[in-house]
Amino acid sequence: MATVILQLDPPLYLETPRGDAIAYFLIDEGRDHDIYWVCFIEATRECWTFRNPEIRRDRNWTQGIGRRFPLPVSRESEPTTDPFKLGRQ
Repeated sequence: MATVILQLDPPLYLETPRGDAIAYFLIDEGRDHDIYWVCFIEATRECWTFRNPEIRRDRNWTQGIGRRFPLPVSRESEPTTDPFKLGRQ
């Protein structure tokens, strides 16, 4: 199988062993290999490549990932305008 390089658009914020980073590319060498993430470390601006088990997705406040405080629980009788709770029981 050929190696596939995918440009991420938009880039993803990740937590890496070297600190917070922004991933711009994925490298997939097939099913027998890990996916590699090509990242730029925010603090040092260095470019590093990390194996899939070494990274974690960073916080994303817009999508509600990693909120420091839980979303308020709405009562059933009150309508909610919170996009994270619409359509959920």
